Amino acid sequence: MDRVFPRLLAFSLATMLVLTACASSSPSSSTGPITAAATATPAVEQAQSPATVSTPKAESSELTVQWIRQQFGDAWDIEYPQGWTINDAGVYAGSLSAAGTYNAQRYVVSFDVPILPPGISPSGDIAMLDAWVASEIAALPQEQQKAVAVEETVVAGVPARRVLNMTDPATGEVTHRLYIWRSGSVNPRLIVIRPIDQETPDRKEMQELLDRFGVGVR
Repeated sequence: MDRVFPRLLAFSLATMLVLTACASSSPSSSTGPITAAATATPAVEQAQSPATVSTPKAESSELTVQWIRQQFGDAWDIEYPQGWTINDAGVYAGSLSAAGTYNAQRYVVSFDVPILPPGISPSGDIAMLDAWVASEIAALPQEQQKAVAVEETVVAGVPARRVLNMTDPATGEVTHRLYIWRSGSVNPRLIVIRPIDQETPDRKEMQELLDRFGVGVR
């Protein structure tokens, strides 16, 4: 009996120690607070597609001009682009001018019944027309004369001369000109086109515009 009791006591103590150890080592049922970092789902940032911009189609580069016909005194029955400014203060002497924009460039076109050089008679034949042109070219410096081109043409049904790249002695501007011989009771006339505020004028366009003015003369 004395031996059995100590053994039972030792067994009971051992059993209690085992149970206590097991209880302390078992996981807790509480999982504790869950942080937002643990549950946050990374947001997938979607790249925005560029906004669609409606670009208007480029307008046609073809130039469309409305031409207006008007008579000024006895010397000039002409056409000019709509919107151009007309200065007819000298129309009593057969002079006027038209200024405006053509294909984004500005020009002034003068219309005159000039006084012919000495020896040039308005009642003469075409040789007088050529002599008139030659006398004006001869007034230029030699280097400027080399740049001038003279071409035969017809304006208002009469012989004319298209004179290109002729420097104006008064202003130094490069001009294109139409020398028109006598037409009926109208004395010889002159049309001159000048560029306005252009460092490098488009001389081909100047010629085309001058020719168009010539077509409109009656």
